Amino acid sequence: MSKMIVQWAQETVGYLTPQRRGRVQFTYAPEWIEKYDQSISLSLLCTLENFDAQTSTAFFDKLTSL
Repeated sequence: MSKMIVQWAQETVGYLTPQRRGRVQFTYAPEWIEKYDQSISLSLLCTLENFDAQTSTAFFDKLTSL
């Protein structure tokens, strides 16, 4: 599956990978963690682990529905 790049101030923060039923899974970019070690949300704390589709989709759906 192809990934979408998530950027903040022209820096790559991480990647969204499409999942079933319109959901997405978020993963921080290793270079973001190494350089900034800063979370983009309290629900998405800075880690190299993949976030589950429920948590990822809930966060990004709120951003895209504005």
